Amino acid sequence: MKKVVFHTLGCKTNQYDSEAMLERLLGGGYELAQEGEAADLVIVNTCTVTAEADRKSRQMLRQAAAAHPGAIVVAAGCYAQRDPQALTQIEGVNLVLGNQDRGDILALVDQAAAAQVPVTHVADLKEAGFEPLSIRDSGLHTRVNIKIQEGCNRFCTYCIIPYARGPIRSRPLEDTVQEAARLAAMGVKEFVLTGIHIASYGLDTPGGPRLIELLEALDKVDGLERLRLGSLEPSLLTEDFCARAARLAHLCHHFHLSLQSGCDATLKRMGRRYTAEAFAGYAACLRSAIGDAALTTDVIVGFPGETEDDFRQSMAFVERMAFSRIHVFPYSPRAGTPAAVMPNQIAKADKHRRAGEMIALGERLMRQAYEALLGRVEPVLLEEKVGGCMAGYTPGYARVLVRDTERLPGELVWVQLDGIEQDALLGRPVNKEDAQ
Repeated sequence: MKKVVFHTLGCKTNQYDSEAMLERLLGGGYELAQEGEAADLVIVNTCTVTAEADRKSRQMLRQAAAAHPGAIVVAAGCYAQRDPQALTQIEGVNLVLGNQDRGDILALVDQAAAAQVPVTHVADLKEAGFEPLSIRDSGLHTRVNIKIQEGCNRFCTYCIIPYARGPIRSRPLEDTVQEAARLAAMGVKEFVLTGIHIASYGLDTPGGPRLIELLEALDKVDGLERLRLGSLEPSLLTEDFCARAARLAHLCHHFHLSLQSGCDATLKRMGRRYTAEAFAGYAACLRSAIGDAALTTDVIVGFPGETEDDFRQSMAFVERMAFSRIHVFPYSPRAGTPAAVMPNQIAKADKHRRAGEMIALGERLMRQAYEALLGRVEPVLLEEKVGGCMAGYTPGYARVLVRDTERLPGELVWVQLDGIEQDALLGRPVNKEDAQ
């Protein structure tokens, strides 16, 4: 049987795409190569979100070709879609496959194997529909990603992804529910809804279901324990959405709202479609409907034109919002985006200093959020053994180390939270009846 190796860079959507391609290959006579085993086929699912992601993708392709001489090497994904010519120049690459037609991976690999030169298969995404990829085997994971949409129409000034993923395309509601039901029946406990801009779900189908209707349908799936949302546009949080979300039995009360900056002048240059006060209003609406909502976010520091006062405004706003976790990114110019050629680019030293300050603030806010949970009893979905504990997450996405190694991954246990260790809470299993 032929052997295949996968290397996936980037986001949860890429992870889903890789799993879906792998299933097609496993069904067509391939099996995963073991560590150190020679492969007949290597697929690198690339990322292009930053110049560094491009570099890592090229490096991974070169390493794959060197480690598996004679193998068919496939460059797939966002970098392949955005700049296929750059990847065909890498020695050893046989197939460059963009972000469409990945369900035909078996036929495309055969075509590349028969060709004398690298094959490029990159579709025009402007006319594409939602690519019918799916996952039928959970691989015994306790948490899996379910891709519900593709593409983005926002074109923020710093972001290359709309050029690599195309316009929004939504997965049919019935197809999504069927996949969730199939995986829940196999024992999957938690689903993470993922995509490039999931708040846009359904906007490409006039009169069709929107994200809240999809959530309501998924909430009824037998066997589902948890339903978790990926990154959200804050403007999704209308009063109607929040009120309906609050009634869902299985929705995790963790919401990752992409802020990027707490300064209006910076938000405007970024092309974000809200002000800081509008963001605060959306967050207040959510917290009013769901009292224990845990909010996390992304923040970019050192965006072109960001003054020291702008940065201080952003810091103050982040602290005011009391996020429980912050992902901080020093701005990185991305060729092909408007922000890359904006005036007043920030010095690297200033960007990294600001990033350090924002990270420190994030660590303090996370500590405060964890301290507020001490003494509570929370359900924790166990995922892995770490030292003398089992590790997992609460519905609010707080990481917990549970003092009990007899439990198994996939178990949902109630835990008395009684301590903090670095970036995790500590706790011990208790009876569900002890929940406060």
